[in-house]
Amino acid sequence: MSSLAFYSGTFAFISNAAFGGKVGELRFEINAGNVLVTGDINGDKVADFAIQLTGVTTPMVAADFVL
Repeated sequence: MSSLAFYSGTFAFISNAAFGGKVGELRFEINAGNVLVTGDINGDKVADFAIQLTGVTTPMVAADFVL
């Protein structure tokens, strides 16, 4: 089972900034006509999960998520 299934904390939206090493960071990047939302649940500056939003090309804002 994914470690995300056991994560019970909240996320902090950091827009398209690089992961900063804090637990629970959520960011996005626009790539080839899609938005990729990634999250770092353990603070190691590496994405632990990713969700691709196909056909979405507008920048994401914190209000787009229920954090």
